[in-house]
Amino acid sequence: MSKQKKKIKSKLDIWQARLSKPSEETPSFWRKFWLPGLIIFIFSTALYVSTYNFDYVLDDKIVYTENAYVKEGIPGIKKILSSESFEGYFGEQKKLVAGARYRPLSIASFAVEFAALGQSETTSHLINVLLYGLNCLLLFRIFGMLYQQKMEVHPLWNVAFVASMLFAAHPLHVECVANVKGRDEILTLIACLGTMYFAIKYLLKGNLIWLLPLFITFFLGVMTKENTVTFMAVLPLLGWYFAKTDYKKIILVAIPGIVATLLYLFIRFQVIGHFLENSVDNVDLMNDPFKGMSFSEKYATIIYTLGLYFKLSFFPHPLTHDYYPYHIPIMNWAKGGTITSLLLYIVLIGISVWGFFKKHIYSFCIVFFIATLSVTSNLFFPVGTFMNERFLYVSSVAVVLFLAWMMVRFLPNKLGGTGKMLSYALFALFFIGFTAKTIWRTPAWKNTYNLNAYAIEVSKNSARANALMATAIYEQQYLKTDKKERALREQQVDAATIYVDKAIEIHPLYSSALNLKAGLLAEKYHFNRDVDLLLAGFNKLLKVKSNFPYIDEYLNYLNRRNDDKVNYALIGFYHDIGNHFIDRSGDGPALANKYFKMGLEIAPNNPQLLDGYRRSQ
Repeated sequence: MSKQKKKIKSKLDIWQARLSKPSEETPSFWRKFWLPGLIIFIFSTALYVSTYNFDYVLDDKIVYTENAYVKEGIPGIKKILSSESFEGYFGEQKKLVAGARYRPLSIASFAVEFAALGQSETTSHLINVLLYGLNCLLLFRIFGMLYQQKMEVHPLWNVAFVASMLFAAHPLHVECVANVKGRDEILTLIACLGTMYFAIKYLLKGNLIWLLPLFITFFLGVMTKENTVTFMAVLPLLGWYFAKTDYKKIILVAIPGIVATLLYLFIRFQVIGHFLENSVDNVDLMNDPFKGMSFSEKYATIIYTLGLYFKLSFFPHPLTHDYYPYHIPIMNWAKGGTITSLLLYIVLIGISVWGFFKKHIYSFCIVFFIATLSVTSNLFFPVGTFMNERFLYVSSVAVVLFLAWMMVRFLPNKLGGTGKMLSYALFALFFIGFTAKTIWRTPAWKNTYNLNAYAIEVSKNSARANALMATAIYEQQYLKTDKKERALREQQVDAATIYVDKAIEIHPLYSSALNLKAGLLAEKYHFNRDVDLLLAGFNKLLKVKSNFPYIDEYLNYLNRRNDDKVNYALIGFYHDIGNHFIDRSGDGPALANKYFKMGLEIAPNNPQLLDGYRRSQ
C-alpha cells in the first residue's frame, strides 16, 4: 500500500492522490484561501481598469452598437436566439463566413446590458473587466480543488495560485478583455471552467446529480461559442489523468457534453438551416485567406501558424490584432518555419502519448492545448483568418498550468534548493514579462486609430492592416481636421494614400482598399486640381474593378462643372475606358455604353464617342 501511495505521488504528482480521497474535500475553500483569491481578483481587474474610457472598436458594432436586436433590449433576445449571429447587424442572414455563426448568448448579454444600463463604453468595458476577474477566480478554484493539500502549506506558492496569476497577466488575453466583443471568449471559458468544476465534483463524489449542472454549463458554453465542444474530450481526460476512478465514471462524465452539443446542433440547424455549409457569398481573401492557394500551400500555412500559436503562448511578442493576408505568408513544405512547426507538434504528440498511460501532468497539458485549439486552427473548419490571439484564450489554461507545475512541483523536486531558486526566478521572469507586455499592449485598444497604428507596426504585409490604417487616418484625422488647415489635410491624404497603395499592392482585388483609393484620389484633386492625375487613377481602378458607384457619382459631378479643361480630359477618359469594356464578355458592352453615353453628355457631337456608343448598342 505504501508503494502504491509513493507511486501515485511520484507519477501523478499529488493530483490522483488528492482526487482519490473525497473525504478531504472541504466546503470552506474561500474562507481558507480568501487572501490569494483577493490578490488574484484585484490584480486581474486592476490590470485592465484603464479600459473604462476605451471606445467601441472593430466588430463591437456588429454584436452591439449597431445591432438592431440588441437595441431592442429584452424583447430582442428572442430574435437573437432565433437568428444567425450577423443578422441583427445586416438585417438578414448572409453567407459571409463558411458555416455561418450561431453564438447567441454573448450577444444576448449585450441586450440585457443595454436594457438595464444603456449603451456606454465605460459600462461595457468594466463588465468585461469584472468578468475577467471572475474568470481568474474560477480558474483558481478549479486548480485549488486538485491542489488544496499543498495550498494549505503554501497559500501563495502553489500550482493553483501561480497558474491563476500567470493567466491573469498573460498578454494574449488583452484583446478578449479590452475589446468588448471579446466577452464571448470570457463567457465561454467561464462556462468551460464550470463544466470542469462539476466534472470534478462528480469524479470525487460519484453522485449522478452533478451531471445535471455539468450539462447546463456545457450547453450555456456552446450557445456562447462553438469551441466549447472540445471539452467533450477535456472532461473525460480530466478523469483519466487526475482521478483514481473507474472507466464508467470517465465515460459518464462526457455524456452531458455530448447531449448538450447535440441539442445545440439541433437548435442551430433550426435557426440557420444547415450544419456546416462551407459556401459563402462573394468569397474575398479577407474572409477566406487560403483563396488561391494549393492544397499543399494551405496546409503548410496552417501548420506554420500552429507553430506561431505555440511560440506566442510562451513568448507573446510581437502581438497584433491583424493576422490577415499576408502578414502570415503563403508557406510550403520546403520552408523552415513549416518544417520546424511540424516537428514541434510531432514531438509534442509523441510526449503526450508517452505520458498518457503514465498519467503525467505535462501530457494532459499538451492534449488540452491541442484539443481546445483544434477547432480554430483551420485544420478542420475554416475560420475566416489565418490565426488570432483570442483563439488561444481557452488553450492558455494548459500553458499556465504547465508553467505553474514546472515551477512549483517539477524543478524543486528534481533539483532541490537550486530548483526552488530557479523556480522563483522563472516565475519572476514570466510574471513580470507578461504583466509588462499586457500594460504596454492594452492602450492599443483605446480607439480605432490606436489599434491600427499599433497593428501596422507589426502587420506591415497585411492588406487589411494597411487598408484599415488608411481608413483610420482619413476618418480619425482628415475628417476631423479644420478645413482651413489645407496643408495638414493634404499631408493626411498623402499619408493615407501610402497605406492604401500598399494594401492594393498586396491584394490587387481588395474591394475595400480600391473604394478607399477612389475616395482619396477625389480628395487629392480638391487640393491640386490635377484632373489628368485624377482620371488616370480612376481609369486604373475601373480596369481592376468595374463596379464603382462612387467613381460614377464623381464623374457626374465633373460633367456638371462645365469646365473646358476638365471636359477635354473627360472626353479622352470616356473614350479610353469605353473601348476597354466594349470587347469584354458579360457586362462589358453595357459598361462601355454607360461611359460612352456619359461622354456624349459633355460632347454630344464627338465622332469617336458617337462611334463607340453605336458599337456598344
